[in-house]
Amino acid sequence: MWKRALMGVLGIGACLPAPSDDPQVETGEPHDEALEPNVGFVLERDWDGHVLSITHLHPHLDAEGAVTTGAQLASTVISERDVLMSLPQPGEADLVEIDPEGAPGMLIAMYTATIHDDVNGDGTHDEGETIVSVGTWLPTWVEGEVPATYQDIGAVPGWNALHISTLLGATEMTPDILSMSMISNMETQDSLTVEGGVVDDPPENGRIALFHDHPDNLLGNDTAGIDAVMDDQPLDRNWQLKAAGSPPDSHLNEDVFWSHGGSIQVPIAYKDTDGSGNFSDEDSLYGAACKDESAGVVVLGWLPQPEGIAQATTLAIHDIAPGWLMATIAESGEWTIQVAEQIEPLVNPACDLPPELE
Repeated sequence: MWKRALMGVLGIGACLPAPSDDPQVETGEPHDEALEPNVGFVLERDWDGHVLSITHLHPHLDAEGAVTTGAQLASTVISERDVLMSLPQPGEADLVEIDPEGAPGMLIAMYTATIHDDVNGDGTHDEGETIVSVGTWLPTWVEGEVPATYQDIGAVPGWNALHISTLLGATEMTPDILSMSMISNMETQDSLTVEGGVVDDPPENGRIALFHDHPDNLLGNDTAGIDAVMDDQPLDRNWQLKAAGSPPDSHLNEDVFWSHGGSIQVPIAYKDTDGSGNFSDEDSLYGAACKDESAGVVVLGWLPQPEGIAQATTLAIHDIAPGWLMATIAESGEWTIQVAEQIEPLVNPACDLPPELE
């Protein structure tokens, strides 16, 4: 349910036309008459010894809103912050006609650029090797007749640079592919602090904690079976919660965040009825924290390091890094990613959990 809600807020579905029955994900060898155009990357950090890989990327998101990748086209070991590569002309299996009506015969092959710590030195990304960067510009090959509508956005035959936001419905392309940026956008956010207030005076023996999203447990005052909470604190007029490190194993779900996996934590105040100083089955829930008094419930999400290039690229498309993040969820179930320092959540019994959390 989380992935469906997140797909809606991030505009998934407003992307390129749906793939055919043969999505052409598997890539073959490049044509023998290979071209050798230079592409260039400007690195934010010194990643000497890491490998920069160019991997085929299908131009359509899947039903869950994630990307699909194919075979690696090229790679190089990094030795300086300005990296030049020679990419061969893509093979036929990588080429897709993305707009049969508006641009008949125009084919593209799209690729994602990633940097990883190549532990085994084989020049390709393998499970367990940390991805440190995903390029925000996608090397994209264009061939065939380019209509004026595509020329107007900068498309030319040959190699182009297509902004990663194009997969969410935006359109930005340039033939200048010699200075595509590579930033440290896969660095884990190890902790996140939430600071907020209370609409009315806090209840007697009030406390607040991070509750794991569990549909049966967060509906009304049904507290039976809640196995653990994070950072259980007294509920003062000005309260603070901190999420740090990985959530407990019992809080992890495989089917959240485009099946990337992770955890959802909800700041909820409760009445410590038995006076134990921590949450128990005898206690009752008081209210969630909303961005605007009673609208936009605040949640925290945690995502592990991506296991592969497809997962990392999916996160980069949505401008999300591994680790902790904050979001608000509207009554409709729509998600909005938030910057923790820019909002002050307010605990309110009228702050209703949206249907996706019930």
